[in-house]
Amino acid sequence: MSLIKQKLSSDQEKKTNGDLQLIDKLTKVARDYGMRVIISGGYAVDGFFGEITRYHNDIDIQIYGTKESAEETVERLLDSIAPASGWEYITEDKGRKEYYYNLVYKFGVSTLDIYYLQTKTSPMINEKFIVKSDGIVDQQEFGEPIFGKIGGTTFEIQNPEWELKDKIYKREDRGEPKRQEHEQDIKNLKLMLSEKGNVEI
Repeated sequence: MSLIKQKLSSDQEKKTNGDLQLIDKLTKVARDYGMRVIISGGYAVDGFFGEITRYHNDIDIQIYGTKESAEETVERLLDSIAPASGWEYITEDKGRKEYYYNLVYKFGVSTLDIYYLQTKTSPMINEKFIVKSDGIVDQQEFGEPIFGKIGGTTFEIQNPEWELKDKIYKREDRGEPKRQEHEQDIKNLKLMLSEKGNVEI
């Protein structure tokens, strides 16, 4: 069986290429600042497949860093790539949650849905000491890094098994709308993971 794919228009292909360039820049620059970028959502799924299977409205990005101020830290990172691209950005602050701070930025036609997680120690090591909203530190572990690749862009992605479970949970348990693109992701993930022996269908 082959993956379900959506044919992209020329405008969608252009935006997708811009998104991938942005992912590439953020991933590389973040390391210079001691931060870790992990792509989740639709681009993580396609990174796992190694190709674009559908159009993506936004880029879901997890950023791990030791600084307390989410907005200041994220904007410092974005400012470091903005001059090179000539883009300006606007932001929407979705606020602090228990484990992360959610900020949304627009770079030209690209939308970045960013989840900033503060860590007590460097996010480059296996231990993951997440500082929660109440100041308590929750010790977890990063899984073995998984990298996706689309064209010439390589980036760290969220575990595809977690992506599958998360997409099913949001639609089956939380009752979120079953949008066509997410149903496509679920079917494709089940197919690829079963072929690799990771899940049973």
